[in-house]
Amino acid sequence: MWGNMFPSVSAPNPKTVIRERLAEIIRRAFGMQRFAAEKAARASSRTPRCTKNWLAGKNVPDSAALIELMASSDALSDEVMALVHERRKAREGR
Repeated sequence: MWGNMFPSVSAPNPKTVIRERLAEIIRRAFGMQRFAAEKAARASSRTPRCTKNWLAGKNVPDSAALIELMASSDALSDEVMALVHERRKAREGR
């Protein structure tokens, strides 16, 4: 009976998708710059070690740091707002 069944594949967890997208957005905004971690640290009032983890995709910023990053970069702000709009559409589609 079990040999002929395929395992169910669930949709990706929205939190995981958001974390991955947020890490990509931060890398695009700061990753290609020289001293990227230091610049992101200044923009967010966090330590370079903390921002290195964001750039590596190990962690994402907390809400206060994210707001500071968005205030420092129009491109980053626009991409985060696009992510918010995507999530709204996904929630409405349920």
